[in-house]
Amino acid sequence: METTIKINTDALTPEIIEGIKKLFPHKLVEITIQPANETEYLSNPALSQVLPETIAGYETKKYLQTELDEIKNGDARFLSVNDAEQQLERLIKKHENRS
Repeated sequence: METTIKINTDALTPEIIEGIKKLFPHKLVEITIQPANETEYLSNPALSQVLPETIAGYETKKYLQTELDEIKNGDARFLSVNDAEQQLERLIKKHENRS
């Protein structure tokens, strides 16, 4: 009998060892440890649906961190409300034309 266990190292507990002992009582076992294929989850439809949201969240966080760094370093360019509205209108028109 062969058993493969994929587990995050943070979840390793003495209970895992006890479980192995119950699966293979009084047997010599070979345990091979290697990093799991971290992209295998992409073939799981439920998990792959989360990926775009995760990437978008990361990109937003990265953008906000860049903006915060510019403010902290004194490199930020501030806009008036009127200028911001005009830029927003141009951006909306640009994306409306793509449809």
